[in-house]
Amino acid sequence: ANPQLANVAVDIAQNTYAAGTHFLEGRNPYVERCQLGHRIEPGPHVVAGPDGLEMYGLRYRYGFPYFPAMMLAYLPFRSAFEGYHAIRAGNAFYLLLATLGVAWLAARSVRREDRLLAIGLSVCAYLAIEVLAPELFQLAVTDVCIAAVAVLGYVAVSYDRPVLAGVL
Repeated sequence: ANPQLANVAVDIAQNTYAAGTHFLEGRNPYVERCQLGHRIEPGPHVVAGPDGLEMYGLRYRYGFPYFPAMMLAYLPFRSAFEGYHAIRAGNAFYLLLATLGVAWLAARSVRREDRLLAIGLSVCAYLAIEVLAPELFQLAVTDVCIAAVAVLGYVAVSYDRPVLAGVL
């Protein structure tokens, strides 16, 4: 592991990690500053000031900009890994989960005799996405947890489980 990358992460990872820190300390990540590396420029209907923004007349103080599941999905990894490595470990888990979901869908989509080939090709195609490894493991982009849940939602649809699919 490159020690120089230990503290390198894009804004979504920084936001997610900061929100988790606030949450674990008993503070609300939606009212505490979580957007550490992102500067929003003033423009039409956007007034930027030292304490936050006003967008279309609403006050915004750089709180966590995503739904709670994004932050909560990475909290279990914080007990075993330090800093942004917790996000990277979570990404490895969610990549595995998404890959299993892709394989499961592939197996359900073809005839029994073609399943092994379909699984192999679909997993290779998924893992061959050029930006996947650098974004997940160098920059710690957290979107893979959403992809994993979405793929599992499609698995639920393939089993005609609309309520489970809706929850996912």
